[in-house]
Amino acid sequence: MSRLFSSSEHQSTSCPGLFYGVTAADGLLLRVRISGGQLNRVQAGALADLATHLGIPILHLTNRANIQLRGVKNAPDDEVLHQLQALKLAAPKPALDALRNIMISPLAGLDQAEFILLSY
Repeated sequence: MSRLFSSSEHQSTSCPGLFYGVTAADGLLLRVRISGGQLNRVQAGALADLATHLGIPILHLTNRANIQLRGVKNAPDDEVLHQLQALKLAAPKPALDALRNIMISPLAGLDQAEFILLSY
């Protein structure tokens, strides 16, 4: 059993994350929050490997640019979570997982008249 992973009963939010899942009819529901909504090739490969490791045939993209894993039977172990942290696919501390998203305009960086570039 993972020491990093905990059930949603211990969280102040009902929104699933990578370190805590929400129980659904088909198993655990986990979400990987993608920093800035962008993945590189190594990160995408790691998510595909994670899905294979967890027995998930499909990765779902949410409307907030998260990757959702449905039907997870066994929570990811600490080694997997540490690998995802090293790739910046997981927060450095489980308690920070729900705080990682910053909402910005999808047009950030494209408007010539903008004052501050917020996409990086």
